[in-house]
Amino acid sequence: GEKIYRFKKGDIQIIRPFVPHYATGDVGVCTRVKFFTFDTVKLMQLMGISDPEKIMLMKSIEIPFNGIFVPEEYPAITELITKIIEKCETSDDYTDISVAFAIGEFLLTCRQYEKQLKHLPEEKILARDYHRIAPAIHHININLDDSSNLTEAKLAEVCSMSVSNFRKLFKLETGISPKAFVIKSRMAYAEYLLKNTDMPIIKIAESVGYTEVCGFNKIFASTHKTSPRNYRKKYK
Repeated sequence: GEKIYRFKKGDIQIIRPFVPHYATGDVGVCTRVKFFTFDTVKLMQLMGISDPEKIMLMKSIEIPFNGIFVPEEYPAITELITKIIEKCETSDDYTDISVAFAIGEFLLTCRQYEKQLKHLPEEKILARDYHRIAPAIHHININLDDSSNLTEAKLAEVCSMSVSNFRKLFKLETGISPKAFVIKSRMAYAEYLLKNTDMPIIKIAESVGYTEVCGFNKIFASTHKTSPRNYRKKYK
């Protein structure tokens, strides 16, 4: 949504698939972040499990958390994530399989937490219907420059839903409307281009779906409280 989190050393963040996100460090401070993602099917195959039913059972396990939690809140989850990261940093003949088993243990622990969802704070629960809007979020991310492809009608069609149901579910799952999400995604990509390329601002505007640079400048300034030009100067 519109939340801003401040990390402390050791904090863990779980991010939903396909959700744009970014982080910035304080000026003059060294920030180190570790992250991992995995493919459940490949994980099972690596563990020597080829039974389709068992693979689908494991694939259906959802990580019942969203956002940041401090290590003391869920020590078992924290311990497993720490173990996975440590194993990823080793390099020997058994690294792949040891990481696979550690992730498998993590998923099974999440399955146990799933049964206790009613005891978790609401903001920590990973909504159960998120997968239904995931196609729309992916569609947004690959069509930022094409406004005609980002209407609510088109996004609802991608998810095989009516516009009214799509709008309601999208707001429930992301905390903001589809239109606001499109703008947020466009501004996040514009930030990246401004900081990491020398692309002219007019071209950046076109890359994120604005045919007129003045319209892009206005939206960017309202979001970041500064112009794209001044924003770029901070990083160049």
